[in-house]
Amino acid sequence: MKDEGAEIVIFSPLSDTEIPDEVDIIYIGGGYPELYASALSNNKSMLNAIHTWAMSGKPLYAECGGLMYLSKGIYDFDGNFYKMAQVFPFKTAMKKGRVNLGYREVRLLRDSIIGKPGTVLRGHEFHYSEIIDRTQNTEHGTQINESLGSDYSVKDGTGQYIYDEGYRIKNTLASYVHVHFGSNPDIANNFINFSMET
Repeated sequence: MKDEGAEIVIFSPLSDTEIPDEVDIIYIGGGYPELYASALSNNKSMLNAIHTWAMSGKPLYAECGGLMYLSKGIYDFDGNFYKMAQVFPFKTAMKKGRVNLGYREVRLLRDSIIGKPGTVLRGHEFHYSEIIDRTQNTEHGTQINESLGSDYSVKDGTGQYIYDEGYRIKNTLASYVHVHFGSNPDIANNFINFSMET
């Protein structure tokens, strides 16, 4: 993104207490948040800052571990629960075995921070966690939360459709797919243009 004129500002959800003032758009990459779940959960100032950022409609993009960080919280391998940023209305849980591994082709279904509908991106999935608790409480009881919808249609490395994915609230988009930005040079431009429009 530097080649497109963006300035990269680095901050840490572990040790920093607030988002830097000069930031226009946030990217939270993958990683292993389950290893730092306690520290992440205890940094309430940053969790509140991220939550407020997302709920105010400012642009944010997250992948895999970033998606977990934006959920209600993470259950670690021992079943301990750690509260996270609560941007998305679901929790994530670590599993004893691998949940997904493989190359992915993503076709965007809606206009978003990374592209226009029909745009094709490529990347991969590799994670031991899964989304759980997709329910919401209503006056008529508990029902599946379908309010998020999906921004991605995803195929595996052989070109076979496997599922719809990519979750969005306002201008926050998160997915388990690690997108290879080199697979489509327009991604960086979309990031910059989207930040200027919001």
